[in-house]
Amino acid sequence: MKTVKTLLRGPAVSKFLRRLNIDPVRFWLLIDLFDTLSKRGERSDQLGRNRGALSMAAIIYALLSAVITAVLLVSSASMGTYIATFLGMTAFILLSILTLEAGNSLINPSEGLVLAHQPINGVTYVVAKLSHLLRIVLVFVAAVNLVPAFASLLFGHVAWYYPILHLTAALIVGIMVALSCCALFGWMVRFIPIKRLKAAAQLAGALPFFGFRWGQMASRSIYRIAQHYWTATPRTVAWLAGALLIVLLIIGVAQGLRCLTADYLVRVSNLVRGGSSLGSKMKSNTRGSLFASVIRLFFGGQNAVAGAAYVWRMMLRDWQFRRQLFPIFGYAAFGLISTMTRGWPGDPFNGTFTAAHLLPHALAFVMFFVCGVLPYGNDHQGSWIFLTVPSQAFGGFARGIHGLMWIGFVLIPNIVLWPLMIWRWGFADAAQFVLYSGAAASMYLALEIRLIETIPFTKQVVASRQAMIMPMMIAGGVAATIAVALQYYLLFHSRSAVAVATAVLAIAAYFSTQRSLDSLAGSMHFNLETPGRGKLFTEVLA
Repeated sequence: MKTVKTLLRGPAVSKFLRRLNIDPVRFWLLIDLFDTLSKRGERSDQLGRNRGALSMAAIIYALLSAVITAVLLVSSASMGTYIATFLGMTAFILLSILTLEAGNSLINPSEGLVLAHQPINGVTYVVAKLSHLLRIVLVFVAAVNLVPAFASLLFGHVAWYYPILHLTAALIVGIMVALSCCALFGWMVRFIPIKRLKAAAQLAGALPFFGFRWGQMASRSIYRIAQHYWTATPRTVAWLAGALLIVLLIIGVAQGLRCLTADYLVRVSNLVRGGSSLGSKMKSNTRGSLFASVIRLFFGGQNAVAGAAYVWRMMLRDWQFRRQLFPIFGYAAFGLISTMTRGWPGDPFNGTFTAAHLLPHALAFVMFFVCGVLPYGNDHQGSWIFLTVPSQAFGGFARGIHGLMWIGFVLIPNIVLWPLMIWRWGFADAAQFVLYSGAAASMYLALEIRLIETIPFTKQVVASRQAMIMPMMIAGGVAATIAVALQYYLLFHSRSAVAVATAVLAIAAYFSTQRSLDSLAGSMHFNLETPGRGKLFTEVLA
């Protein structure tokens, strides 16, 4: 290990860094600083600097890759389909992870105010800042492609050197994705105002999914245009479109990286000072608002109002929450729009499967991610303030959190959709389905609220959670498919069965919610700790 470290910091590498306008002395000082902060827990929200989280995520993706490899081998897929599957999988996984990782590193730089005045050029700082992305690329390229690269030899007609070509192609794809993510933020830093930059970075987290969907639609449009105005074959059109896309990508990446290295360090102090003002624009006096009155009346008094108001404002203000949840809400909105463009779903009681059967499970899917992310916040070191709260107040505080979640993710979606259901299905079917959907979603919430376990926004973000989003989505999709199938075949062929299930779910949701809220109140009080003094600025200034 020491030999490798000595070689990396030797004169040959230093000469190469100077050719790239990187100061080797300050570059390695920054690398040592970031490594020290990672070991002390100051960088646990960055996947590339958290080796335990990176290893766990890599193992999960390696298992997923092995399963896909077995499926392709059993189905006798062609070699082109085989390699395209894993290169596409590599690109999509890295794009979804690196977009969020680059945004978290560049748009939320916690050490920016300390180092911005140092005589460090922009290239040196940015390359050191994003060095952990290379570790992510190497680990995930290996995790996704090692098994399929060597398993391809089972095809029989594959040359012995194919695994080397496969891994080389995957590494090139990974490096290009990493450079593209960095270039994207270079363009954003260059042209987007500071006040809008954090919101734009959160929007960028949803780009991989949208890009995948828009790419499919764009390819179909190109084929239709080519067939109408040009006699070339689809293969020729694909090659030309691919070549044009690669040229544009290279130009965009080069210019984006140039903007990033030239402008980032100049604006970093403003990035640190900038913040969301959404929460401050809310009505400061919640005591007289309708929302506060509903929470106070039905969910536990003034302590419940405090819990609901605190969580709502922090949802709007906290960087880490918005960064992790914005893509999920984007996917949900895109799915809803795609469903609605196909026409309003048919009556779920007509004996045929419709998209309406998915409603309570879709709400549960969103609530699962929200509850999973709520414990983590950007300003977790401020949790000491809750030490001044009496222990008996946590019961009402927990009920306020539940009230906010229930109103926002169970009551409002069903109430908003109810008039449309009445218009298309009739009052009786619409009312019965809304009651069933509300009862089922309430039961889901009663179980999922146990994921919070502590006062919201008082724990430091763990990098592994971001890398786990895709496996969690896959697992959640499988579980939702099973639940929807059971619901369809066992319930919705009989209105009486739906009525009985609604009553059972409502009763079960009530008692489960009481148990979950008691558990949450106890967990919040038990897990409340005084965070240690932040060591970041103390050590740098010492």
